[in-house]
Amino acid sequence: MEGSAITGAAEVVHSLEKLDTPCIFGIPGIHNLDIYDYLIHSKLQHITSRNESGAGFMALGLGRVTGKAGIALVITGPGLTNIMTPMAEAYHDCIPMLVISSQIPSALIGGHSRFLHELENSIGMTAAISKAAWRVEQAGNIDSTIVAAYELASSGRPGPVHVEIPLDVLQSQFTRGNSGSHGDSAPYEGVSTRSAQDEKLIHSAVDRIARSPRLALICGGGAIESAAEVQKLQELTSAVVVTTAAGKGVVPEANPLSLGTRLHFSDTARLLESMDLVIAVGSQLSATDLWETQLELGCTLLLVNLEEGILQRFPYSEGSIQADAVGVLRVINDRLEEGNMRAVERASMEAEVQGALKRSRSEIGEVTGIPEAELSRVLHMLKELRSALPAEGVCVTDMTTPAYAALSEWTVDQPGKFLHPVGFGALGYALPAGIGIKAGHPELPVLVLAGDGGFQFTLQELAVATEQRQGLPIIIWNNRGYGEIRKTEELRHPGERIAVDIAPPNFELLSAAYGVDYRSFASSDLGKAFRHTVEQAFEQNKPTIIEIVESELIKGAIKE
Repeated sequence: MEGSAITGAAEVVHSLEKLDTPCIFGIPGIHNLDIYDYLIHSKLQHITSRNESGAGFMALGLGRVTGKAGIALVITGPGLTNIMTPMAEAYHDCIPMLVISSQIPSALIGGHSRFLHELENSIGMTAAISKAAWRVEQAGNIDSTIVAAYELASSGRPGPVHVEIPLDVLQSQFTRGNSGSHGDSAPYEGVSTRSAQDEKLIHSAVDRIARSPRLALICGGGAIESAAEVQKLQELTSAVVVTTAAGKGVVPEANPLSLGTRLHFSDTARLLESMDLVIAVGSQLSATDLWETQLELGCTLLLVNLEEGILQRFPYSEGSIQADAVGVLRVINDRLEEGNMRAVERASMEAEVQGALKRSRSEIGEVTGIPEAELSRVLHMLKELRSALPAEGVCVTDMTTPAYAALSEWTVDQPGKFLHPVGFGALGYALPAGIGIKAGHPELPVLVLAGDGGFQFTLQELAVATEQRQGLPIIIWNNRGYGEIRKTEELRHPGERIAVDIAPPNFELLSAAYGVDYRSFASSDLGKAFRHTVEQAFEQNKPTIIEIVESELIKGAIKE
């Protein structure tokens, strides 16, 4: 109430209640109980994770699908360090996230007091993996800081923002009414405020496009908000389209000029090399996007990106535009229409794209390193899963063998329907991210795909999915260990392996312990029963673990 004295902790909850969020994720601890005291009677839904990393991945999943910052509440010290991995994933993958942590009393910060949960430089730590890291030093600044952090997380290049509040600030009283400013910060400086209406650059881009009969678009995660504009540009120019994992679905992959997520395939590279102009929209063109190969073009590369650092990484690009893609592409499209751009002959280009697609399917084993026998089983499983998941559903994957094949072979017709932790590559992402999506959109079908190794990083979050009564099919590709690293070790020193052949838990007993349903299939026997099991799992009010035992294990190829 205006003019009445309240505590800083009450102001935190009041601020969170104003934000447009379906829920928050977190874990109570001795240093943030003041906030939890006020959550008891709040309208906010709080979901308790089993580890702070789980809370972070849940917030990340919610943010990835909604475009609004997922919110996590943790304590300082171990709570903050636990959530730093999902923060780093959100930072790499440009996902909005707000992390609010407590902090030891202000007078003891930086004093080597050995106070419980003390960190030497928590702001410096999180500043390295976030857009901004702010400490609130006065209770009157809490509301303005949290609101500014929430807005910053979703604006420009989205990403995580960290706000920490010392115990004495949470416990102090103040009179609401005078708006404060946000706290001390390590600011994010990667986004320019330069206007999208840069006439000279836009005029140059329109001219280049009009003079380039062979045009290609590379679309990254930064193109998601401009999907309508990208699709219009593609239609106007008959451009070939390639996406990164983060941009998957910006243009429907059923489009005959779409190569999908195949930037790492040699046939895609050859086709791009033959273009007159390549426009990369909202893509970092990072080593993970290119699978550590070099992007070599025999033509002009034009970048549309918010980050100056991305533009500077490609000094050979010409006429690149540092701005939001929506505004830039909208103006470019209008100019192209005004100029009555001549329609490009599509038939021959479509034939080239379809030929490249056909050839690329024979490359999958070579590109991913998946042996032919295993690959055929993986592809069959993906086909069955794709058929079982409704069109509006979301597939969330971990860093696992089937996911690497799914990057190119899992087809989607809109963005945000296939989520993969490609940037930071954190294991344990899939399950909690799926939980976060369901928390924000309970009606949305969500499929989780993980390996037995990565699943064990966050398997405790099964309890959350059970408590929330989420019908999550959880597909576990069981190859008894870290299968991708095992392949690499075999290449480096055949027949000699270390630390990769780990024994998984008994997933049937684990399912019973968490009160979830369980089914098991051999990877060579994934027919109608398998698909029916997945379809039924969406209709349940609890998760279903569906274990796929890799057939080579059954034959004894991998020794226990």
